[in-house]
Amino acid sequence: MVYLDTLIEVGLSFLNPSSPSRGRSSHKIDPAEIQKKEHDLFQLIRLFIRYHLPQSHYRFHDTVPFQKLLEEDETLARALVQLEEALVEKITLKGYSSEGSRLNLFAFLQLYCCLKWTRKMLSDQVPSLETMIRNEYRLREELILSFAALIWADGQVTEVEDQVFSQYIELTGLPESFQEELRKRVKTPVGIEELSLSVPSPLLKHFLLEQMILLSLINNQEAWQEIELIEKIGLQFGIGKEEMDGLFLGTADFFDRHAHRFSFLQDNPSTREFQDYMNDKVMSQVKLNADRILREVQETKELYDLMLQATERPLSEEERIKVFRDLLNSKDVGIVVVDSAVLASLPERLRLQLSGSVSPTVLGIGTEEDNTLRETIRRAIGVDLWK
Repeated sequence: MVYLDTLIEVGLSFLNPSSPSRGRSSHKIDPAEIQKKEHDLFQLIRLFIRYHLPQSHYRFHDTVPFQKLLEEDETLARALVQLEEALVEKITLKGYSSEGSRLNLFAFLQLYCCLKWTRKMLSDQVPSLETMIRNEYRLREELILSFAALIWADGQVTEVEDQVFSQYIELTGLPESFQEELRKRVKTPVGIEELSLSVPSPLLKHFLLEQMILLSLINNQEAWQEIELIEKIGLQFGIGKEEMDGLFLGTADFFDRHAHRFSFLQDNPSTREFQDYMNDKVMSQVKLNADRILREVQETKELYDLMLQATERPLSEEERIKVFRDLLNSKDVGIVVVDSAVLASLPERLRLQLSGSVSPTVLGIGTEEDNTLRETIRRAIGVDLWK
């Protein structure tokens, strides 16, 4: 399961933030290292059991090796079975594989809060488990209210939106009384001023906005108000235009790379509208940088033409100066090797710029004795190799 893999991988990184052995294979087996890894894994599993099964009270033998507990301890076996059942119930979507290929939308919030609590526990801060779970529930409510604001953005709620939204409320996993309150609340419009995040993490802000972008594609109607609302919420969360564009572009890239999974949305007007919107975004970026792009293309072509001509005829002084100025300004050139006689023919100011350039590095080589290469190497490594 992706969820459990992420829990363990990130949890182990809390315990071993800079382990030198990670990613490195070794033929030698260090018993002490294996014992430490087993201890770390057992420590994480106990914390994960506590978080996902807050009403349970399991006790395990700290002095017994983890491998032996896995083989013989019935209490640990029952706890792991119960943990698996809880994860399948809360994390995966009903009707899909329990391997985690289809995760509950709110699984990310549980993953975030569990890891946050785990990290504090590992650092001996002893945070309140009840408070953290309460924070997770509050985040679920805040996400639902953000969705409600989105579907009300155009002043109406379609039948499809209502069905999807009802399923979202059920997926929150909140107590039934909380779900009923949410159902009543979203019967009336939710204003943007009501939206907030109790945990103002950049990661959660991005997650919320990305989910709103995805939700805006299922309403099967053309509603520009929804996109405008998402952008306004982004501003309310302190996310600038460039960062917001990145979220839209990231979502568009996701759809492009996984188009075969979204064939059911091909005839959806909202999907076509989103594609048009993203095309406009891309074109606006191109237009903003059009002058620079055209200038670079033109300069590259002129430089190529001049260098091609230099193989057939001597360049004029003006042409030589232009070639070297263009090479100095090029980000794609690392080293320029040129005849020392050509370098000597350039204006002194340009020669100084070329000799002092690091990227690109300019090397003068000729049949006559010349110190350009010698001086360049000496400046680079601090040693005169000619001595």
